[in-house]
Amino acid sequence: MSSATQSIKPINPNSITTLLSNFIASASTATLDATVIEKAKHHIVDTMAAMLSGTALDVGERAMAALPA
Repeated sequence: MSSATQSIKPINPNSITTLLSNFIASASTATLDATVIEKAKHHIVDTMAAMLSGTALDVGERAMAALPA
């Protein structure tokens, strides 16, 4: 067995990462209530607004300056 193969650990089916991954993978097929959809839209727009307003702050300007052209 190669050293790369020996370092691979088996997946723990009860780990939080596995449980969350399985939930996310199955969520796209789940039916969502209209209020949940509206709340999600609100949070997405709120997050986008916070990101845009943050670009005017000093830390946002420094982050934008660090991005490649």
